[in-house]
Amino acid sequence: MKRIHQLLCFCLILSAGCKKEPVLSSSDPNIPYFDFRLHNKGSQEFGVATASVFGKHWEASANIWKADSAGNFMVFFHTYSEFGEPRDKISFGVTNGAVGTYAISNDLFDSIFDDFIVTSSYGIATADGDEIQGVYMADSSYQNVITISKNNSETLEGTFSILFTTPGGLHTDIPGKVFFKDGKFK
Repeated sequence: MKRIHQLLCFCLILSAGCKKEPVLSSSDPNIPYFDFRLHNKGSQEFGVATASVFGKHWEASANIWKADSAGNFMVFFHTYSEFGEPRDKISFGVTNGAVGTYAISNDLFDSIFDDFIVTSSYGIATADGDEIQGVYMADSSYQNVITISKNNSETLEGTFSILFTTPGGLHTDIPGKVFFKDGKFK
């Protein structure tokens, strides 16, 4: 009985010194936890985007930009500093907006796409918005997707799940990989 008591005391002491970090679900990519900083969502006059990033609720403004005369466009999500300068920026393009689910590729010459290619990038700027801290591309080791569930002349909405990786951050205070989970946009 004394041995069990000693073992329990040892386990209690050991667990008291451990720091608990959020646990990602089993379907998430295996990336180290990072205390990801959230920024202001900005004006959501034209649209909203949300996702879970390192277990935190990320929210951004969303808008589209017409890319060419054929009707293709790009989708952008932005967050801002408290002074209104850009901080996070995710872009998706080029898409014709047809309802469906699309794999995200960073290879513009990928032969599996007949009509268009959906690419994506992510960037982090400094607090005043004029210096890039990190540039990220979709990580090809994960099945990155964007789904367009509604597209009429007034509303574009859908979901996304994407893992971004950087070949080398310009600063050490940014994560090497960022996973946007359960993303939604409208």
